[in-house]
Amino acid sequence: MGRCRFLALSGTNTWQLQSILAALGINAADIDAVLLSHLHVDHVGGLINEVRCLPECNTLHQQTKADFWLTTTNKATANKIGATVL
Repeated sequence: MGRCRFLALSGTNTWQLQSILAALGINAADIDAVLLSHLHVDHVGGLINEVRCLPECNTLHQQTKADFWLTTTNKATANKIGATVL
């Protein structure tokens, strides 16, 4: 198996994520997957800002957490507070 680059914490906004990656000399397109410990905005907020920051990237997360946020009620609540639920 070849080399795989993982990102473990995305931060709270795409600007922060992009500037950290740039400071480390890492191109966002080189990241293969993001490991999400939980789906709170302080951990996943850097992934989306109208468009996906890492569009070719896979995400690894707990299915039960994703199911919770993808219910109609919780998705509507997240959208009301400005969070994006895909």
